[in-house]
Amino acid sequence: NSNITMSIYPNPVNNKLTIQFLKGYIEKEIYLSNILGEEIFYAKSDQDSLDIETQNFLQGIYFLRIKTEKGDFVTKIIKE
Repeated sequence: NSNITMSIYPNPVNNKLTIQFLKGYIEKEIYLSNILGEEIFYAKSDQDSLDIETQNFLQGIYFLRIKTEKGDFVTKIIKE
């Protein structure tokens, strides 16, 4: 959804993925799943930014899904 404004970096990621919300979202649910669809991270947050520690994740492709009151956003994350 193009109405969702956030910054997700770095991508590819090594040790820590940062999600910064650039507009006033009240509540966010953040899901990270592997290529098999298995959920490996979940958080519910009302903060303006969130860090996900990724140093113990296996290399590969992950999918980040963010649910907000303004809609859902999905993007691909690469772990190096």
